[in-house]
Amino acid sequence: SSFIWDLLAAFPYATLILSAGGKDSFETWWQLPKLLHVRVLYRYYIKQLADVRADTLTGGLRRLFPFIIAISHVMACIWWFLGRLKEQRWSEGSGDEDPSWISHYEGLGTDNIASKGSLAEQYLLSFYYITVTLSANGLVGRMLPQNIWEIFFVCVLMVITLTLYAFVLGEISNLVMKQ
Repeated sequence: SSFIWDLLAAFPYATLILSAGGKDSFETWWQLPKLLHVRVLYRYYIKQLADVRADTLTGGLRRLFPFIIAISHVMACIWWFLGRLKEQRWSEGSGDEDPSWISHYEGLGTDNIASKGSLAEQYLLSFYYITVTLSANGLVGRMLPQNIWEIFFVCVLMVITLTLYAFVLGEISNLVMKQ
């Protein structure tokens, strides 16, 4: 049964679409099946959780940290995707009048990273925004949502932030009380 999932995840959808004459503007959508490999990471994480004593403070933090990083990573990818999708449509002149946060970003002395930096720099910028928003429970500097989809995502992010903050605080309080 694992072979089927691996085959679906590794199949070169994008290559086939492009070789058949498809447009490359949404080529990255065809890489989404690679997310099926996340189940392997999940199994590894569950196995590691079984080895960690959850009743100690360090054990509890070792269980919480990967969870927070995973949520931050997914949110950073969504934030970047929303910016790139709107930015691509705006630069092509498709009628969208609202540019994304990428074209409005001016902060940190890294003006060109948002639009012209390497993929790692762009990811780091997006991850920075998400982690600061998650930790500060508010909007960050000049990197603000610029269109309705980004505003909606930031509202959802705020709800996730409040929930995550309450969960982490409760877990740490519970661990300290057990000591």
